[in-house]
Amino acid sequence: MVARDTRYADSGAPGGRRTGGAPLDRRFTADDLPDLRVLLATHLRELGLDADRAAELVIAANELASNAVRYGGGRGRLRLWLDGAVLRCEVSDGGPGFTGTDRAGLVRPDVTAGGGRGLWLVRQVCDEVTITSTRAGTVVTVGVATEPAHRRGRRHGGQRSHTVDGSRTASRSLPG
Repeated sequence: MVARDTRYADSGAPGGRRTGGAPLDRRFTADDLPDLRVLLATHLRELGLDADRAAELVIAANELASNAVRYGGGRGRLRLWLDGAVLRCEVSDGGPGFTGTDRAGLVRPDVTAGGGRGLWLVRQVCDEVTITSTRAGTVVTVGVATEPAHRRGRRHGGQRSHTVDGSRTASRSLPG
């Protein structure tokens, strides 16, 4: 079963600031991934996220969690919180990190490639994607607008990357 970190569940978003919505915080291993998907889908329904966007976020979170298990030491942590009109999902691991975060998932992998589809898929379905990776691990935070794109009157935003505290960070932002 998926472990619960009650300290986060009581405090809201990372950093302890409460931004609304019921936060979710779970540590996981490979065995927990099916339960994590169900838990996330249930939580998204409770938050009232549009069914299509909820399905996309579950797919994105599953890809990130699978990457954390595969490349980040066999375990990870998923956090979900509402930040105004944006639902944020963060997946972190304690693995060795990786370089090239500014390019990760920007180009659609060839159909014959053995991998590399996860981050590309995440970038396709999320409005924001931020990747920070160091030798201490990787943190990927995605954002999904709570209103459907057709109601916002715009499409997914463009790509940007920058360096934060010596870590390579790549992000995709909500359209302005």
